[in-house]
Amino acid sequence: VIHLATGPPDWEGNLQGSIVGTYNVYEAARLSGARRIATASRAGVTGQPNDGEGSPYPDDFTKTTTMEYKPTDHYTVSKIFHEATGYMYAQQHGLGIVCCRIGNFSRDRDAPSHPHHLGWRDCGEVFVQAIVHPLAPVEHEGGKTTHDGKEVRFYKVFAVSDSNWPMYDLEWVSRLSSAPARAPAHAPAAAA
Repeated sequence: VIHLATGPPDWEGNLQGSIVGTYNVYEAARLSGARRIATASRAGVTGQPNDGEGSPYPDDFTKTTTMEYKPTDHYTVSKIFHEATGYMYAQQHGLGIVCCRIGNFSRDRDAPSHPHHLGWRDCGEVFVQAIVHPLAPVEHEGGKTTHDGKEVRFYKVFAVSDSNWPMYDLEWVSRLSSAPARAPAHAPAAAA
């Protein structure tokens, strides 16, 4: 199952489209016997991009998926709900979950000009691989994450196009890609 839907940007839209709607998608997937869900999260769940004003991080900082949440609006809170609900369904019901933290996407832009951008070809590749690539159990220092003896298959990945400015950790995505290698997009230099 690929879950890309969202609602209007106001609170009611996020409540119905992203929170209630996400619960319905996860529950329908569980009841139908689906094995995996790839859901559209948001790269901004760890704070807005390194674009100067308002960013909680310096320009040369690379974000990772293990960083704490720093929501700035209801839309971001709804994406955190996607991820938290995904973890619960992976842990309690054995679903494989891949939360794709999308940067800025435009169907009219294949060649990103900023490290927060996701080109349309890269977007398709990330979601295809999130569904078809084998998911190993989540590893950590103490071994595999388990719950009641079952291995948990839950991943968060940044879904942004590669660029010359490493704003996000793209290691997981780079291991998945079957697409021909492309030169990284040239992004404006980080402000000094």
